[in-house]
Amino acid sequence: MPRYSKPSLRPSARMEVAAGRVRVQKKSSQGIKITPGVVVMVLVLILGGAYALWSLTREGKDFHPKGEVLTYTRDAANDSTPQVSVEDVFTEQREYSLRDGNGLTVYLMTKHDPKHGYGLGVDTFTVEPWHSLEETTNSERRAYIESRKADFQDHVVRFLIRTPRTWTFELYVDDTDGIDQTLQMQVRDAWNDLNIPGLIQKGDGVKLYFVRLSNTDFLNRKRVAVPQGAEGKLAEYQAKINEGLDWLLEPRGATKETSLATGLFNAAAEDGGDQNRTMLIFSDGLENMPFVRGHEDEATLSFYSDHAAIQDSAKWPRTDSLLTQYKKVPDLNGARIEWYGPQTGKNDLLIRAALRYWQHLLSEQGHADVHTHY
Repeated sequence: MPRYSKPSLRPSARMEVAAGRVRVQKKSSQGIKITPGVVVMVLVLILGGAYALWSLTREGKDFHPKGEVLTYTRDAANDSTPQVSVEDVFTEQREYSLRDGNGLTVYLMTKHDPKHGYGLGVDTFTVEPWHSLEETTNSERRAYIESRKADFQDHVVRFLIRTPRTWTFELYVDDTDGIDQTLQMQVRDAWNDLNIPGLIQKGDGVKLYFVRLSNTDFLNRKRVAVPQGAEGKLAEYQAKINEGLDWLLEPRGATKETSLATGLFNAAAEDGGDQNRTMLIFSDGLENMPFVRGHEDEATLSFYSDHAAIQDSAKWPRTDSLLTQYKKVPDLNGARIEWYGPQTGKNDLLIRAALRYWQHLLSEQGHADVHTHY
């Protein structure tokens, strides 16, 4: 009988004792040992490949940062100032957006800015966006934003500080019909609304012109100039101002009808270089242009007799030509004109038509901002 050997009962794993602990080590059928080091190496290879693939995919995408725009506007003419601060602009939500690489532009605009010829002054502040994704590290981006916040504080201080300016006010009184108490009160009421003493107390400069319009042959006026920083001399300058206003409103009777246009144009042209200019005109606007020596063959113009010259806008071009035949409308660009009709109750319809005509002429040919009151 053949003899068979018994199968070995020895397990495929053997137990070893090393350094006081038991370790069981299995042997694969191919003889490869799976150790913790092998596992770690495989994980590193997998993660490294995934990151490389993610980086290649991301580099193929365009970066489109957002650019937010904010605008704050103040008016130096009336000291109106908006609420603006670092905290108003750099809110928590906006800072998160900036850290993600987005940009920001802030326009700080000042109307009637004395530093820009009483025009529009614009101060521009920016936080530059990333031009590519993660152009800088997060810590570098945060440091850049903090530096821009500190710089924006300087922009706000410059924006909110009040800059002294010089104002020009011209008072034109048509005294063809004389100066009575009603006209005096009307002129003084409008004058008081200007608050000249308040401007001087703020440190502003003031140029004042008091003009009588009854004489067209030469400029019949007085001038008072108050420099900037004259707060301590208010009483001294107020006396000079009162003297000029009293001269302008000195009671007197009616005079012969003369040309309103030539006197107004002469005076307005004389003061044309002044900035921040306001003209107050007190007149019924009824023009009477007489013959001029040497031009007797040319047409004259009188609103008193030729009502259609001002009531019919279709005839305004002819009226414009006649009215400016001796003296052109001066350049009044940037000037604000407040024209007050007389409070007499006479010739209402004709005076209203005259004021509409003058508003047309001075705005279209003089380029002024004209407002009428009647």
